[in-house]
Amino acid sequence: MKRFSKLWALGLGLFAAVLCGGCDVEFPNQEIRWRYDTEADALDVLIVYRGVTTPAASEEALDKGQAVADRILGGRREFMLMDWPFLFDLDADPKESEPLAAELRAAYDRVQLVAAGAFQDEDQRLCAYQHFRMTEVSHVLDGFNHLIGAQAATALDEGDLGPDDLPWFDEGEVEAWRGFIADRRPWIALEQGRLVLRAPITEAGAARALDAIVHQQDDEDFGFFANLSGITVADGVAEFAVGHVEGADTVVRLHRDIDVLSDLRDRLVTGGLDLAHASSLAEVRALLDTPSAKGN
Repeated sequence: MKRFSKLWALGLGLFAAVLCGGCDVEFPNQEIRWRYDTEADALDVLIVYRGVTTPAASEEALDKGQAVADRILGGRREFMLMDWPFLFDLDADPKESEPLAAELRAAYDRVQLVAAGAFQDEDQRLCAYQHFRMTEVSHVLDGFNHLIGAQAATALDEGDLGPDDLPWFDEGEVEAWRGFIADRRPWIALEQGRLVLRAPITEAGAARALDAIVHQQDDEDFGFFANLSGITVADGVAEFAVGHVEGADTVVRLHRDIDVLSDLRDRLVTGGLDLAHASSLAEVRALLDTPSAKGN
């Protein structure tokens, strides 16, 4: 997915106060489950990390891994989407010199950590979860769409988007993007429970993009494309529906091929972490059904 990293960064990067410089923990499986309450305009998100481990079994690696575990289990609003660079810390204040710092802080203020904890799966692997709740979601999405447009315009002006970043990009795509930005069209939305991502694209660009998606995926796509429940290209806009609906929730499941070491799990248990009486995976998934998830 490196070929598309700048495209994802335009959106996800806006939400990160700090993009950490490396991975002190990793995991082969992640489940992201969300539920949008249209009446309350609130979004509950459950992130489940399965097979939490460290890249190595050295004391230094375990110290760093334990520090991450202590922060997350201690209630810090720090979360990770599969791998670096998508490691975010909402409790790190944006630097005043950082563009759009005030807008970022306003978005972070609408995100509450409802619960966090650890458990073990059927393979006795260390797992963790975080339940976040965002209020005034429509307002946040409006802000994000404005910010993404501003970031995209800056990237175009500075020549930071081109064929080396997105294989289908050429001068025709640049003009399509500028028109999309000028019309203030939305880049992201929540529709029928799914996350919808939109980007301008020409007919020729769509053909090149399809070729890139089919033939140029690498081992770092984490199964992202398997989580698309719909792709449409019409009227100069590509639309990707992310997530599969399961009951009242929408779910994304990601994976990568890594070795899971038991050393971090053993250290945390020795230090007092009680996994024997922790929740099961089914109980964790049911957190979105609890009164706290409904705002009561």
